[in-house]
Amino acid sequence: MTRRQAAADRIWVGSRLVGARAETALTGWVAASPGKKGRLGLRWGAVGRLTTLLAAGWTGVAVIDQFTGLLWVATGAWLYAAVRAGKPAVPPAAEEEPTSATAEEAPADEVDDTPEEEAAEPSPEERHAALLAWIRRVADDRPAVHLADLLADAHARDALVDHDVTALRTRLEARGITVHRQISVGGRKRPGVRLAELPPSPSPVAAPDPSTQASTAA
Repeated sequence: MTRRQAAADRIWVGSRLVGARAETALTGWVAASPGKKGRLGLRWGAVGRLTTLLAAGWTGVAVIDQFTGLLWVATGAWLYAAVRAGKPAVPPAAEEEPTSATAEEAPADEVDDTPEEEAAEPSPEERHAALLAWIRRVADDRPAVHLADLLADAHARDALVDHDVTALRTRLEARGITVHRQISVGGRKRPGVRLAELPPSPSPVAAPDPSTQASTAA
């Protein structure tokens, strides 16, 4: 993968994550509105918050229409957030640059026909440490993280595509990670994990590609 392709992929993945997090935050804010439910099953507080969001969106469009320069500011802010959110979970392997002396150009007696050694499989301890690092990375600066956010991060990277919240919960609990049925994050209560309850990582590792966990986790 070239640098341009890697940058485009990072922005694409990050944009999906930023959008998913914004959706989760806004829906959680509306769902946590106070008040009794009306005849249509909606709280009056939720109706008020939805109206506030619509008014804010309309105001934003009107302001940008008058001051088009703000669109560049908004675009720059979005790209910055996308680049941060789309940081690769595992640093991509360095691509081998072709050398001036290729196998065809080298003398026959200098060509090594010995097959390359296969990459060593990570140990269970390394896989577990990588899983913990992934959870902490998705949580960012929050004290807990919802399973839905973990899935959103994994799906944005085309990993764990066959998992839902129930399947992810089963996998995490099988690895000794406590999953609570209801944890409040961003004003919304959902199944999630508290970072304070995670065991310390045995050694600093890079946050993993969740697809590794899908194939190797017990």
